[in-house]
Amino acid sequence: MTDSYAKLNNSDFPLVNKIANYAGQQLGNQTIQKNLRTVDAESEAVAHELAKVFRSTGMSEKEIAAWKEKIQTSAAPAESKAVVDSAIELMNGRLEALGARYTQGMGTTKSGIELLTPQSKSTIERLAGGKVSQPTSGALEFATAADAARAGLKDGTKIKVGGVSGTWKN
Repeated sequence: MTDSYAKLNNSDFPLVNKIANYAGQQLGNQTIQKNLRTVDAESEAVAHELAKVFRSTGMSEKEIAAWKEKIQTSAAPAESKAVVDSAIELMNGRLEALGARYTQGMGTTKSGIELLTPQSKSTIERLAGGKVSQPTSGALEFATAADAARAGLKDGTKIKVGGVSGTWKN
């Protein structure tokens, strides 16, 4: 999705982008038309996939709709990157919760990212602009304490929340 946003050649001014994209579309600029269709299709696909993940982890329909509204073809490059980064951060929280559940059920330490297929892992890493961190200390890593709480951890589980290591206690 980030590659498709880049092909729009948007400026830092969303109103200018909206006018330029509209004009290009109405005047038959095939490159602009193709790029807009691509961003729209990819945005819709990403939004649907994220909605599945978020809905299964307790995110409300209103929160999902609010996230979908952030995806705009007229967005400035920094805005579109922030939307993608936000989605990655939310996904990482959900992945870590999955990893924690797996660890509890299977008795091994796995991060959420390790549970993904190689293709899914590669996609997340590409969107994140590099490697996605995996726990090296054997501790489960979470972005927030709320993510750790949702994982249903057992007392005594080694965790790292926001870079701070500790032991989980209910």
